[in-house]
Amino acid sequence: MEITKRIAINTAIDEIIVKKVITHSLVGLLRKSGHCESMEITGFGTFYLKKNRIHLYLINLGLKIEKFRVHLTTLTNKKAIDNLNMRIERSEEDLIEMKKRYGME
Repeated sequence: MEITKRIAINTAIDEIIVKKVITHSLVGLLRKSGHCESMEITGFGTFYLKKNRIHLYLINLGLKIEKFRVHLTTLTNKKAIDNLNMRIERSEEDLIEMKKRYGME
């Protein structure tokens, strides 16, 4: 049985939510792993970032950065502004690194 179905059944959490959490976690792990191509998790298997999907990932990351910038204009709390600025900066660094790594500059 697919892992998302097993977790959904065992935790009584909607399968769509489980799938989103797992996907988000794995993408985050791959991004932070330094090589962004694969990750092995003992007991679960090896997960690969498909090279043919990298351009979609880069487009989505660019859109995410733009949404952050739009949201930034609505904030008034200094701490929230600083936190969002840090997220924008990290996302921009990730975008630049990925573009360099895969020759998409």
